[in-house]
Amino acid sequence: LRWAEPSALALMLARWITRDGRVQPLWVDAPSEAEAQSLAQDLRVLLPGAGVAHFPGMAPYVGGESSPPGMVLRDRLATLIGLLERRVTVLVTGPLAAFEKLPHPTWFQKQKLELQKGAEVPRELLLETMVALGYRRTELASSPGEFSARGLVIDLWPDHLDQPLRLETFGDELEKLAPFDPDTQRRTGEELEKLTIYPRFEAERGDGSPLLKAAQSRSGSTH
Repeated sequence: LRWAEPSALALMLARWITRDGRVQPLWVDAPSEAEAQSLAQDLRVLLPGAGVAHFPGMAPYVGGESSPPGMVLRDRLATLIGLLERRVTVLVTGPLAAFEKLPHPTWFQKQKLELQKGAEVPRELLLETMVALGYRRTELASSPGEFSARGLVIDLWPDHLDQPLRLETFGDELEKLAPFDPDTQRRTGEELEKLTIYPRFEAERGDGSPLLKAAQSRSGSTH
């Protein structure tokens, strides 16, 4: 199918994996990173809410002549977390991505921070933990990977979420946890009961099989 336009290929794949109104798990190994990215974008349009993820490979940066941009690292982490939380149904990768040495899923589980509404969370310890997880402290949390703290309010933008979150505390108790618009600073959705925050970096790399195992565990089989 190398000669097919990405939109045509995406349409064919979307029809193929949609059965009885449900989207079946699928892993597509594209011949290039550009085709993988384009295909993932088309599939997201055709399968809204189905959990389509693009996992960018590191092959273009192996030589060391250039470093991967922040968006590449963010997409990789978001996809790994999506697989871990079983939110990815359609996975699109570029060449050799499946054979990269990746962090084992258990590493993310051990490093994650879980926040629960109503729980006691010492403020200074929380801020120190955010830095340890790779988040940058700024005046305003206006981009993924940033957090800010002022008074009893902590704003945080996890990489795997589309919007930042506002944590409101009373003493050390987490009273409110809700998404907000970074431009207007106003709340945009319902309050959350809990939040899981993962590291913003890849470490403790394995033997190259975790991505394969994660995808197979999510789908039961690959196509």
